[in-house]
Amino acid sequence: ASARERIEDDGGHRLDLQLHHADARLHPAPPVAAPVVGGQLVAHAFCRPVLSATVGFVAVAVGDSRAVDVRSESQVDAAFDDLESSGFAVDLLVNDAAIQREAALADQTVEDFHVVVDTNLLGTFLCSRAALRGMRQRRSGVIINMSSVLGLTGDSLLPIYSATKHAILGLTKSTAVAYAEEGIRCVAICP
Repeated sequence: ASARERIEDDGGHRLDLQLHHADARLHPAPPVAAPVVGGQLVAHAFCRPVLSATVGFVAVAVGDSRAVDVRSESQVDAAFDDLESSGFAVDLLVNDAAIQREAALADQTVEDFHVVVDTNLLGTFLCSRAALRGMRQRRSGVIINMSSVLGLTGDSLLPIYSATKHAILGLTKSTAVAYAEEGIRCVAICP
């Protein structure tokens, strides 16, 4: 049996757009993913097509928008560089791009492994690294990585997903220790 991808919130293509402002009283919903630009109104979206590994974000800051594949180093770096060079400081990053392939380990393929690891773990690494460039210059910032309770335990039908969520916890702890003295916090949430 081959593995199938499970998108938790949707049975088809979805594009969620949310607006957030630095003042939580105006827009109380917390950001789900993508950079939040300090003091500016920012919109972001996730596009999660079913049976596709493309999970990215669209960052919208003062009329500029771009879909970014979090697995692409060049796309992620360009998006963050463009924000910073346009005068927008990324003060908060929420890494939440994730997919899963549901099947027992014996039924997973190498392709399944690469798709899940590249989206969940590599995407978290690339976005964090890109955000850190500006955060380190300003000596402040927060990175929130979405892990999972499966990063603390496991699941018989989500072995690769669980492995990536364990790895995100390790990446979070290492990042927190490495940049604490520079005023940058890195935490994980395990819903």
